[in-house]
Amino acid sequence: TLAGGVDVDAASNFNEDVTFTSANSNNIIFDKSDNSLEFGDDCLLKMGAGDDLKIKHNAGSFSEINAAAADLQLQRANNVKLSIVTGGISLTGGAASNITALSDGSTITIDMSTACHHSVTIAGNRTFNNPTNQVVGQSGSIFIEQGSGGNHVPSFQSNFKFNGGSPPDFSTTAGQVDRVDYIIKASGTIHCAVSINVS
Repeated sequence: TLAGGVDVDAASNFNEDVTFTSANSNNIIFDKSDNSLEFGDDCLLKMGAGDDLKIKHNAGSFSEINAAAADLQLQRANNVKLSIVTGGISLTGGAASNITALSDGSTITIDMSTACHHSVTIAGNRTFNNPTNQVVGQSGSIFIEQGSGGNHVPSFQSNFKFNGGSPPDFSTTAGQVDRVDYIIKASGTIHCAVSINVS
């Protein structure tokens, strides 16, 4: 039975779009031409006898998948790869994050939203600017390779914090790679540890 008391039996077919009007005027529509069932903002998809799983999009501010009690699983070929469980996240198998190549230049500014890991081959003395889009808790590595000729010195602006208050002496031979491991403790505070000549 549809809203308004229209009865639909099991043999009925709808050959055009069908709209279900919600109380908040954000409708649910089956769009025939798009082959999709479209939920408006704040329209909930509920599953389970006790509404155990709920899915919705909230007016542009966030999207939500809410498992009320049981674990929420992401599977591949019927094997659980990622679960949201009581207290955190459970991962089966490895996890990898891409390494984004930075553009070399006299100053290098890392956009932290592009990746966790970054690499660059420097062809001269370089200044690493304070990164943009810092997110507290993000961690990763910055791979710095000495370009042709070597003897290129990297320096770092104030957001980068090193043991003892200043960065160590970096490699100077062409082709050598140093690695800066970092974690963003607070906006503007990036703790760094350096491994020298790990090429």
